[in-house]
Amino acid sequence: MLTAVVTLKGALVGVSFVAAEGDEEHEDPAKCEFTEVDEATGETVCADGPSPIAPEPKEIAWGAGAFIVLAVAMRFFLFPRLKRGMDARYGHIREGHEQADAVRAAAKSEVAEYEAALAGVKAEANERVASDIGSRRPIDSVPASAATR
Repeated sequence: MLTAVVTLKGALVGVSFVAAEGDEEHEDPAKCEFTEVDEATGETVCADGPSPIAPEPKEIAWGAGAFIVLAVAMRFFLFPRLKRGMDARYGHIREGHEQADAVRAAAKSEVAEYEAALAGVKAEANERVASDIGSRRPIDSVPASAATR
């Protein structure tokens, strides 16, 4: 058994633990929480008791049983629902992507049609300007009344 020795030196407090020699053998078994019978001498002596860290076998059995029940429930009930939900979500996302691709392709074709029509209008305008330039009279031949306006 450990005994705490506290020393005070001025403002400093010192604590040390000292093992009592032979004290454990002479403890009164009536005061012990856990006792056992020594097979060699037949006397009742104090025992250490169960470990606070190591689980008992029935705790391991209950834990294993609960895990198996949860694993079976997840495998046959919960996971299929989750899988269906994920597949539906991915399908919805995939449809959105396909619709976006279709809209993008339609927009590109409309832009191409617009650019072709714009090129045609520009070509026609250039032809008209070129034909107007060729049919114009020289400035000297313009009547004076038209030039003063």
